[in-house]
Amino acid sequence: MGFRFIVKQMKKTKLLVFGAALCVALVVGCTSPSTTTYNTLSSVEATTSAAYTGYLSSVVHGIVPTNSVPVVSRDFNLFQAVMAATVAVAAQGSNAPVTTQVSAAASQVIVDITLATNVPAIK
Repeated sequence: MGFRFIVKQMKKTKLLVFGAALCVALVVGCTSPSTTTYNTLSSVEATTSAAYTGYLSSVVHGIVPTNSVPVVSRDFNLFQAVMAATVAVAAQGSNAPVTTQVSAAASQVIVDITLATNVPAIK
């Protein structure tokens, strides 16, 4: 069991944890009052940012090639823009749960990271 095997297993675990957290956040966000909405939006933001930060760390350490950085970064920036718009709407007291746009953007970032790191998608 070499270093690469351990890193690969860690990547799978991180993506699995993120997927589970995202699913819980989406379910809670759809049925909750405004306080929980902010917490849910914050959870989606934190988990997506953590996945992106982990991906960039893997690139810096030479575990993942740099070829996919522009695509992953573009989709992460799109996620940030969609997230900012959703938070702005929620700030007006509209009790806006996690929208399909936020979910799709967060999912796209994870798909890009999964493809870039050659980790099989979670089914």
